[in-house]
Amino acid sequence: MIKKTVFLALSLMFILSGSAFAQDPPKKIKAGFALLWTVDDQGWTTSHYNGIKYLEKELGDKVEISYTEKTVSPSDAERVIRGYAQKGYDVVFGTTFTHMDPMLAVAKDFLM
Repeated sequence: MIKKTVFLALSLMFILSGSAFAQDPPKKIKAGFALLWTVDDQGWTTSHYNGIKYLEKELGDKVEISYTEKTVSPSDAERVIRGYAQKGYDVVFGTTFTHMDPMLAVAKDFLM
């Protein structure tokens, strides 16, 4: 669980570091999370939530984070992920294997 949290944090920091070389002020990165269950499940989703809180603490106003709980079925996942993409989020994280196919389906519509 710690490895996943660290990986998430490093991934987002890597995304943010690319804007450090631009001449314009870096824009706030918008990150969305499709969480499997509730943040207080004391397991998988709680670990992801702890990672989200860590990102907010470490990155402060450089990041805007939103999350959606109880994204269980593939159809729920596609709806949630598509919603974040339509709202202009820079990165969306699916937090379980059932999110993989919906993420691929949505990505086809939003990749440049």
